[in-house]
Amino acid sequence: LDIGCGFGLFSLYYAATGPRRLVRGLDLSASRVAQARRAAARLGLDNVAYEVGDARDFKGDGEVSAAYMLDIVHHVPATSVPPLLRALRRCLPAGGRLLVKDVDTRPAPKRWFTWLLDRAMAPAAPVHYWSAEALTQALTEAGFGVHRHLMVDLLPYPHVLYVCQARP
Repeated sequence: LDIGCGFGLFSLYYAATGPRRLVRGLDLSASRVAQARRAAARLGLDNVAYEVGDARDFKGDGEVSAAYMLDIVHHVPATSVPPLLRALRRCLPAGGRLLVKDVDTRPAPKRWFTWLLDRAMAPAAPVHYWSAEALTQALTEAGFGVHRHLMVDLLPYPHVLYVCQARP
């Protein structure tokens, strides 16, 4: 399950490299979902499905073996993140994986650089960066064991990867 799939870059990769894998992408942007569907058709992939939807409305309907959200949490209103994380936990079996990559609040210069990019790319989108500690706590409270990894890049992004496992 790809929450915030955009134009399908990662979901298309996972579908192409795992023909027996069914990948579902969800994104708020109808134009991005249309791009992802066209790309899947051009690539001849029938094991990926895209739908327009708001992450805030995700209810955890059905079971998935894994899910991921890449650079999405900071665009979801802060009050909607805990319910989303709980819904994701409900749709994962015990031991199922959730990967979350998002922006940390520290160091501040990197956060400001990322904020400028977010404003340039989506001026109207809400932005709320979580500290690594606060997002780890929210994931833990939603029912995940969390391993946090700082992502070091040449570019000045304060990104963190959260590798989460659904607790029984």
